[in-house]
Amino acid sequence: NKPTQDHLSKIQAMKESIRNQKSSEIQKCMPMLKDAIESAQENLQLATVELFSDLFYLFRENSVQKEVAQIMNANFINLLQTGNPQLVKASCELMTLLRGVCAKKFRDFIVTIVEKEENEENLIQMLNFFNHCDYTLDAQVAWKLVKALKLKLDSCSDDDLVVVILEVLDTALKLSNQDTLNCANETGLGSVVLFQLGNPKLEIKLLCMKVIGHLKHAPEMLNLIRDQGVSIIVAHLKEEDPELMNGAASLLTDLAKAGVHFRDVLLNRNFAPTLVRLATGNNLEVKASMLEIAKYVFSDQKDSNTFELVENNIITVLCRVLERDLRNRKVALECIFELLKSQNDLYKAILETCRFPRLIEKVFAEDIIHRNIAKQIIEDHYPEVPRQLPQPSPQPKVTPTPAKKVTKKPKKPKKPKKGIFPKSLLRRRLRQQNGTRVSETSGEYLGAVLEYLTAEVLDGAGSVTLLDSKKRITARHLLVAIRMDDELRELLNGVVLPEAGHVPINN
Repeated sequence: NKPTQDHLSKIQAMKESIRNQKSSEIQKCMPMLKDAIESAQENLQLATVELFSDLFYLFRENSVQKEVAQIMNANFINLLQTGNPQLVKASCELMTLLRGVCAKKFRDFIVTIVEKEENEENLIQMLNFFNHCDYTLDAQVAWKLVKALKLKLDSCSDDDLVVVILEVLDTALKLSNQDTLNCANETGLGSVVLFQLGNPKLEIKLLCMKVIGHLKHAPEMLNLIRDQGVSIIVAHLKEEDPELMNGAASLLTDLAKAGVHFRDVLLNRNFAPTLVRLATGNNLEVKASMLEIAKYVFSDQKDSNTFELVENNIITVLCRVLERDLRNRKVALECIFELLKSQNDLYKAILETCRFPRLIEKVFAEDIIHRNIAKQIIEDHYPEVPRQLPQPSPQPKVTPTPAKKVTKKPKKPKKPKKGIFPKSLLRRRLRQQNGTRVSETSGEYLGAVLEYLTAEVLDGAGSVTLLDSKKRITARHLLVAIRMDDELRELLNGVVLPEAGHVPINN
């Protein structure tokens, strides 16, 4: 126990002073750290792994990281076999950071230990490490992994573990081949995933849809998805969450393209009103998916399926998309093309009430991208619609007109500017101050005198301001200008300007 306590105290001291140590000093301690992690003491191993995590973040030299990776590669399996949740979590997090130098043997070991591991927390950490490593799965390993994960998914009740398992399944099925899909079919993975599709957690629903998107490539899984999965997916379309609606709509579109025959299931679930409502909504992705599903339903050429959509005004929606929505115009034209293949006069009469012949003529004349399919619809079903492209109208000849002579109007003489000081105000002040009779021109005469004196003072103050290297005239500049002019100094002798200071008078 004494060597263990000595090692533990040294490791804790290194963790506290690790920021002040150099990489050369750390490399000298590597033999001691190697002995500590190879010991059977779990507390010593945990302290060493935590120290290695700090070394990874603080020392970016390749030499330190390389030695840490060598020690962890040699002891990672032993650390997982301890079963200590804290030690397993710290080891998996460190190996996730070192995933660029991880050994390939850990892939096979984790696939083996997943079948026997009972601790859900340890299983979450190991699967997280497995999911973050860029492994290429061969058929045998993928078979074992899918089989083990199916058993765990069938029995676990922790939502966090379900999320991790579905993430690993998504990665495994994405990188696997047909043998792995056959394994998923034989182990009954599809029914378990479809059961989890009813989980109230949003993240689990989205991951289940991704896994189902991979399972659709297995021919044996198509009937199971049609019988059990389509009804649940349609129910998710009626919810308000936009992310869930996008996932469900795109999954239904992929299933339709993969050849899953679920038209009767859709319409038995009263899907037609939902399709029309989403096709007229504001969500562009869901709208495009709904139009693809409508085309899929119309291609069946069953009057029962088609008539239910027509009864819910799908033709009006298609004509509106054809007229206003350039992004989905191609899908709308394909839907109408499939609809007209049934040779039903009722559908054609409804199209005529929606002014479809005029719309298809406009598309043929103006839309270069969709002109071919519009031409095909006109040739097959509307031969009376003209198919001539609009000719460019000849430009009229422009005859130059002589320029008109512009006669300039004589300018009006400018009115003389009024003085700065109003004469009426000055005349009233004079009458109030003297109390005697004042002539009518006295205000104008006094205003001219005051304007002249103001110009003299401001002229001198402006010169003083320029000499002082300033841009604004202050009271100090006014006082200096008055003292520099003999006439102004005599006129304004004894006048005090606030905040102007004092200027001595040189006699």
